[in-house]
Amino acid sequence: MHNKLLLFLLLFLCTGFHAGDVNVQVEEITTNNNFKFLFMENHDLPVVYLDITFKNSGYAYDSQKKQGLATFVSAFLHEGAGSSSVLEFARKLENKGIELSSDVSKEYFHVHLKTLSENLPDAMSLLSDYLLRPNLDDNGFNRAKEMQTVLIKKLDNDPQFVAKSGLKKLLFDEHPYAKAEYGLLSTIANIMQDDVLQYVRRNFNQEKMVISVVGSANSQELSELIDNYLLQLPTKAEESARKIESANLNLGKSNHTFMDIPQSIVFFGQEGVAIDDPNYYRVYLLNYALGGMSLNSVLMHQLRDKLGITYHISTFLDINEHSNILGGVLFTDNSTAAQAISAIKQVFNEIKEKGISSKSFEDAKTNIINSFIFSLSNNDNIIHYLTKIQLHNFKVDYINNYINYFEKITLKDVNNTARSLLSADNLSFFEVSKKNSFINN
Repeated sequence: MHNKLLLFLLLFLCTGFHAGDVNVQVEEITTNNNFKFLFMENHDLPVVYLDITFKNSGYAYDSQKKQGLATFVSAFLHEGAGSSSVLEFARKLENKGIELSSDVSKEYFHVHLKTLSENLPDAMSLLSDYLLRPNLDDNGFNRAKEMQTVLIKKLDNDPQFVAKSGLKKLLFDEHPYAKAEYGLLSTIANIMQDDVLQYVRRNFNQEKMVISVVGSANSQELSELIDNYLLQLPTKAEESARKIESANLNLGKSNHTFMDIPQSIVFFGQEGVAIDDPNYYRVYLLNYALGGMSLNSVLMHQLRDKLGITYHISTFLDINEHSNILGGVLFTDNSTAAQAISAIKQVFNEIKEKGISSKSFEDAKTNIINSFIFSLSNNDNIIHYLTKIQLHNFKVDYINNYINYFEKITLKDVNNTARSLLSADNLSFFEVSKKNSFINN
């Protein structure tokens, strides 16, 4: 697979890539015990990647008084499992060359396993312990709590994190998406050992689970191992996940937090579109042109090349189940922050009125296709696509059709979308600096 992709990349550099050139073979497999998973077999290296995602289990589902619980569980699971202490568990992983980690987003709890193919049975056994039998001794629990407390204190002094969190709170207000991913000092203090067990029982179950596998294995072996080691997971949760409604965003707002730093860090955002919206790929391309292409983006040309007031500005799409944001981040000097914010609004207004140029359009489309092709040389990226397919109910041939989603988009399509989507008046800004740029602005 990878050798073929490298050949494709060389051909692309010479001739360009088109829809139909990508041919990733993804299998949709159901085990004897009715576990479903997506699998891409690849024997270039004797390695297997396996990801498990638990839906409706992210930090947005933490209770208000115990914000940070999902992230705490992610860290605590490394404090040993089954009959193994933290050191014994780490040694077992290291001796077999197994990497096991987890992370949390607003909606999901993600588990990542990487192992040599020959050690896959051992890796699955350790994964089972990791999910089902966390080691709840006092020392490990207190150590994990102290580590998260230290992390929160560190992040509270990180200007970029404070600005990003500030915009999230500004946009979402009391919505669950505004919750603190790592928790607050007060909420971490509320977390008890029983909360960890309740989280595991509520979230680690077959109903919520999505499985993706890439690497050097065969479907029969994987099916048997998944049946053997994951069947012990409860079929359903003991209780339903907290219900989250669609967010009503606070748009057109601004706020500021004081920090004695020489520059201003500004996060900004407006409403975006859902991933299943017919205009999603047009917005994706628009975002690339607007601020997703580093030095070649429209915002970078305006604020860096023409005005000389930033060394970095970029935009991004934050896509979630209950809200979608077209956002961005700006770094500039305190003395030019107000000018930069005005310039961002001006760019949004100009693109809304006149659209992007044909060069920006072609550059954005080429960059998207290039990035996608190069991403396929990395199994971490491929397994991400497999999980994405399942979470959003895409067709199994999504990867092979991906380029076509963008090839069929025209400049007129993007500019019509920009006209209906972009709104300088609806942009919300959050600044961290020693000077509030919104006063008298």
